[in-house]
Amino acid sequence: TGALLVDRVSFAFPGQNVAMVKGVAFELRAGESLAIIGPSAAGKTTLIRMLIGVAQPNQGHVRLDGADVFMWQREDFGRYVGYLPQDVELFDGTVFRNIARMGEAEPEDVFEAARLAGCHDLILRLPNGYDTEIGDGGQHLSGGQRQRVAIAALLAQDTPLLLLDEPANALDLAHQVSV
Repeated sequence: TGALLVDRVSFAFPGQNVAMVKGVAFELRAGESLAIIGPSAAGKTTLIRMLIGVAQPNQGHVRLDGADVFMWQREDFGRYVGYLPQDVELFDGTVFRNIARMGEAEPEDVFEAARLAGCHDLILRLPNGYDTEIGDGGQHLSGGQRQRVAIAALLAQDTPLLLLDEPANALDLAHQVSV
């Protein structure tokens, strides 16, 4: 269902005496959202890395639907958790294929994800619309365009839990996404 329980997690990088993340605890039920804000180097990305099972807490537990995120098979976990890193990665291919994550997708699902991400009209203005080749890493798109296409791809996954690490860092303030 996407229920997330973060139970007093702490994390210190190897060789450091001071924890980057200390005693963080919260619970999110399906349909709830939480924004974690703070200055650079405050531990936000480290916390997200614990939530996706990449960094294991030194103390505490992260549970998705009751199961420790480190016990999940990675391929299973990816079907339930969508993650948008600070530096988005796009594939060499079309805008459509990137939003569809290089898989088969119904056009209306891709278009709806793009609308939700606020980039449908932007895509239609590209030389070939959804069939525009974006190049390796999205090199033919601006930073804001890459970010919006990546957000659309995340929304198209339709996972119960979405984790976004600074999703608006490359977006114009007048055109922010509301997810």
